Amino acid sequence: MKKIISVLSVAALAGSACAVDFFGTADNTGYQGNSSSLNATHLLSAEIRGLETLWSSGGFAHANAGFGSVIGVDDFTSGGTSQAVYRVDNAFSGVPNLVQIATINSRPVSDLTVGNGKIYGVRNVGGSGSNLEVVEFDTSFNVTNTYDTGIAIAAVAAGGLAYDASSDSFYLTDPGADKLWNWSIGGSATLVGVNSFDFDNNDLAIDPNTGTLYAAIENVVSGAWEFGYFNKNNGQFNMLVSVANSSGSVGLAIPSPATLALIGLGGLVAGRRRR
Repeated sequence: MKKIISVLSVAALAGSACAVDFFGTADNTGYQGNSSSLNATHLLSAEIRGLETLWSSGGFAHANAGFGSVIGVDDFTSGGTSQAVYRVDNAFSGVPNLVQIATINSRPVSDLTVGNGKIYGVRNVGGSGSNLEVVEFDTSFNVTNTYDTGIAIAAVAAGGLAYDASSDSFYLTDPGADKLWNWSIGGSATLVGVNSFDFDNNDLAIDPNTGTLYAAIENVVSGAWEFGYFNKNNGQFNMLVSVANSSGSVGLAIPSPATLALIGLGGLVAGRRRR
């Protein structure tokens, strides 16, 4: 039986007015909660590795996953030569349900992110010492562009990826070296910092309201699944919610549909004012 531990409060986050909701995964276990507590645990029909909420208004949309949908990829290491893409229904409340909407038939990715109306994934080119790649997908999840970030990984591990609209750049992790990087297309990668403890599988997600870089990680030291945030100035991870004795492939999606509705409403009001 998993031991659930809740610590800290989202009030400690600069610019955050209320607890942010999340849906996270560790292999085939799904977690629903917010930044001060864990609300529910569910068994999923597949092992998930990498999640993203399609919150970008007017941005990327799939025929079977529109604005507000949570999508994710499966843990390709469990077998097979292709990677399934799922829509997660009832991600933030109720009983989550995985619905496959596409298949990635190229080298698989460990995390997804949306930016500038496009969807991207991150993957390792090869073994230790090779570079992280960011790939751009079309709406059928075929690769349309491939970008070499120049970030040489320390080991073969699942890296996280998140697009930051405020800086038009991406945050990436090298979990083998416990590092957080910032990189933009056409630019060079900048090391944000080296984390103070060992983490492995992880997933990044940026709250569009606050710019907070949230993450779910596998804490190698404690063996726990942890939800928290990375400091974008020094690369240090700060844990908010921990689930003991839980590890494996990791996914994370924020914010909740209520937040998404507010974002959409704000854009609609702004559009009416401009007219």
